[in-house]
Amino acid sequence: MLLQPAGPLALLLSTALSLSSSVAATTPNIISRYDRPSPSSPNVIPHTFPESHDNPDSSPSSSPSSFQHRLHRRAPTTNSQFDITFKCPDSSAEQCQWAQNGFERAGAYISSLLTIPTQLKVHATFKSFCKNKPYDECGPTSSILGYAAPAAYFPARPSTAILKAGSPLAASWFLYPQALVKQLRYDTDLQFATFDIVADFNSDIRTWWFKDSPKPITANQTDFDYVITHELTHGLGWDTSLLSFDQVFTDIASKTTPYVAPSVYFHGSSGAPVADAWTFLTSFDALIKDTKGRAVTDYLTPVQSWWGSDAPNGDGEPNGLRSFIASFEASGGPFSAAESLSKAIVAAPKSLRVNQNTSLFTVADDKNVGFEMGSSITHLDYTSYMNSQEFLMVPYDNNGRGTPLMDIVKRNNGTGVYGPESLQIMRSMGWGIGGAPSAIDLTIGKNIQVGDAFSLAIRMEGGVLLGLATGLLTTLVTLV
Repeated sequence: MLLQPAGPLALLLSTALSLSSSVAATTPNIISRYDRPSPSSPNVIPHTFPESHDNPDSSPSSSPSSFQHRLHRRAPTTNSQFDITFKCPDSSAEQCQWAQNGFERAGAYISSLLTIPTQLKVHATFKSFCKNKPYDECGPTSSILGYAAPAAYFPARPSTAILKAGSPLAASWFLYPQALVKQLRYDTDLQFATFDIVADFNSDIRTWWFKDSPKPITANQTDFDYVITHELTHGLGWDTSLLSFDQVFTDIASKTTPYVAPSVYFHGSSGAPVADAWTFLTSFDALIKDTKGRAVTDYLTPVQSWWGSDAPNGDGEPNGLRSFIASFEASGGPFSAAESLSKAIVAAPKSLRVNQNTSLFTVADDKNVGFEMGSSITHLDYTSYMNSQEFLMVPYDNNGRGTPLMDIVKRNNGTGVYGPESLQIMRSMGWGIGGAPSAIDLTIGKNIQVGDAFSLAIRMEGGVLLGLATGLLTTLVTLV
């Protein structure tokens, strides 16, 4: 079960930060980084900076030699390329150490399979989600295991030299997670966020099992390592920009005609938010096709080519939230395209694929529900992969209860936490595999000001981007 806040717009606006740009709108080569300040919110806040800067964590990468100067390694205390900054304010010293060890092991499991030349920085917190409240009176958070997500993204696309003729990736920008960008060569200086992945996990959960515990795992317990490894994978880029609008804008969007579209970037006051542009799809979204081979990017071309009216409508603001959604729902072809994508996703289980043969989770076989925010799209199909080497990235942890993570790997005759199809997805996203470097170089988006991308409003105060999935987990059945 995916738990959603009752008022997502209120959450969006209450967590908005007031950002003042340090550069003028006329400054050449403006690059935008999109930061998520906390994994507990899907909001992404744009931070803009000139191409030239003094950040010591980045240097030009136009040649292999300069790329090598960007590598940052720590002392080899573990076989992990994950540098964990760990906070544990509410638990015993013993449990804190067990939880920290779980993060370290998860990083080692992933590092053994992916090529990660530049160390990844993770801000991890193991804390009470229900502090000062009785467990059973804590509300929805009492069942949340935790969540993790990319801490930042950059708009980018693979360099045209490595793309096949006619590839849709050559003409579009996608949000690449910072964790991945740091591993690749790219065409300009970048200013990285302090952390690549942010993660919060709930110390109130009574059914955690830790590998360091002297007691064996019981049937109703979930291995902490399993959950952390799954969630760190979301932080590496298993993420989507797509929203089911009726589930996010519950009081505004149509409930009679469900539709799926990209997140929308807003700025302005809480009383009158103004829509500036559709967000880009993620690099994961770029890989997805339906069973007939039609790409998600193709479905959304009419959507991202449309923009709302400049005339106030209903809420008194040009492209105010209510008028923007109303205008889009009355737009004809663009709205029909978003509706068609929703129908394609929920038509049946396994209605979407990655790399032609790998089925994604779209709808559950045994549930009379449609699009599941946080589960649909960013996971592998449950029934197809729950008892296979691809088990880690299915959306439900039922088959993982009562069994340590590495025992599940052995049970499925695997050699690591990712099976061959999951590794192929990682390779397609841009990750190097098994010591081999990535084949992808990136072109970073600069000065993007067109209507179907981010507008100049990204340099205004108080801007927020809504909707990137956070990787929420619950103790009920769902891994997301």
